[in-house]
Amino acid sequence: MGAVHRLTLVLALAVLGLAACGGVPPAQNIQPWVGRSAADLAREWGTPTRELPDKDQRILVYEEMVQTRTKDLSQDTSRRNAGAGPPPSITNLSSYARSYLFWVDASGKITEAKVREP
Repeated sequence: MGAVHRLTLVLALAVLGLAACGGVPPAQNIQPWVGRSAADLAREWGTPTRELPDKDQRILVYEEMVQTRTKDLSQDTSRRNAGAGPPPSITNLSSYARSYLFWVDASGKITEAKVREP
């Protein structure tokens, strides 16, 4: 096998290895929540991590944490942190992955949804 073929094989295996190791999972598509009720969101996702005022609306924030085995963020599991206060205690290292933000109007309808990633 030539040097170019070996290099290609090594690079392909490295890419597959990195994909298998995980990393931060892709963000969920939250746009379908726009127009739905915040009560439906709370039933499906649980209590938001926090709630912030924004003019005549409120923002429901759900933070997603990634549990890692090593400091290089080799992913073990991912979950949204539900409830006010600090993330639940875990035995592995924990790293912030992203925040899901939902703007809710006075009638309780979600008017906007965004994902914030570091």
